Amino acid sequence: MSTNRKWLWWLVGSAWALLLVGLGVWSAMHSPATVRDQSPISSGKATIDRVVGEVRGDLPDRWRFDDDGYHENPCRITPMRDGAAATRTLTLSGPEGTEGEALAKLASGFGDVRLRPAEGTPEGFYVDAGNFVAVRARVNGPGTVVLELKTGCRPAD
Repeated sequence: MSTNRKWLWWLVGSAWALLLVGLGVWSAMHSPATVRDQSPISSGKATIDRVVGEVRGDLPDRWRFDDDGYHENPCRITPMRDGAAATRTLTLSGPEGTEGEALAKLASGFGDVRLRPAEGTPEGFYVDAGNFVAVRARVNGPGTVVLELKTGCRPAD
């Protein structure tokens, strides 16, 4: 191999390495989180706040909204890394016998909802609200629907 070819291979290899490093740095700065552990608890709470606003806006007539606020629990992200998990519970109260209608109306405000049961009058639903936040709703008794919004274990701010 001539010295010109060796020099060319070194140049191509160096350019390739610089490209990979540059793309890696750009991706680290601009790409969204791919796992829950990469976003702080405040990010999860912001998503929950958005969902609570949507639920409040989609609340059927004659239904009352009671917000329990946030409950945070310590958790372990890894054996060496502590975190926090936040849960917010909403209790909706309304006329008895209209729980299924209320659930259906709330579920229609979300995309890709999993109703339970899939056929007939809904008794509950699950939806991924985005940003690794889970929303679960269920009929909790006559005239009562409970929504639980959970962030899962994340780094504390």
